Amino acid sequence: VADFVAGFVAECVSCVLWVPIDVSKQRLQVQSSLKGAVVYRGSADAIARIVREEGVLGLYRGYGATLLAFGPFSACYFLFYERLKHLTSTPQQVRGEAPLSSVQAFLNGSGAGAASSVLTNGLDVARLRIQVQRADHPHPRAQGASVGHVGETFHYRGFFQALASIVRHEGFSALFKGAMARVIFTVPNQAVSIMLFESFKNFYQ
Repeated sequence: VADFVAGFVAECVSCVLWVPIDVSKQRLQVQSSLKGAVVYRGSADAIARIVREEGVLGLYRGYGATLLAFGPFSACYFLFYERLKHLTSTPQQVRGEAPLSSVQAFLNGSGAGAASSVLTNGLDVARLRIQVQRADHPHPRAQGASVGHVGETFHYRGFFQALASIVRHEGFSALFKGAMARVIFTVPNQAVSIMLFESFKNFYQ
């Protein structure tokens, strides 16, 4: 439970910095596919125009949805990682008499990242759809398999309503659209990050 809660709290803090970057990135990614969308010249221009036209809170559009998607991911990741770490550790490592090897950390991080990505993929699908839609009108779905098909429209009133709507209109399998791509993207990142973390921790202990 402690690992799960710690992961979620850490994500709450990181989202404060991450969400504005993600909002500008999503606007840039979808603008070419959205009829009548504002065209941004780059990340800095996107952030500046969002603040000017929508206020600072515009940078945090979808913060709740992002937290509801990435919070459970981080919570599950640290829970799974610690369980895998315990299962793959030798008795000496469990007692703290021997450090965790880089290979162990990498493999444990890979397994935890893959499992967490698949389990929480539906939450990320809902987050992405909410984040790219404009407040004044629905946006076409323009992110390929991860969000839907170009030409269709959607407008969600909230995170849980989005999840319910996706399942009702597209089926439960729609929650796993883009899951493999998410695993391929997430696993190396999580595995290398946790391997470096464990290596630095061992070095300074």
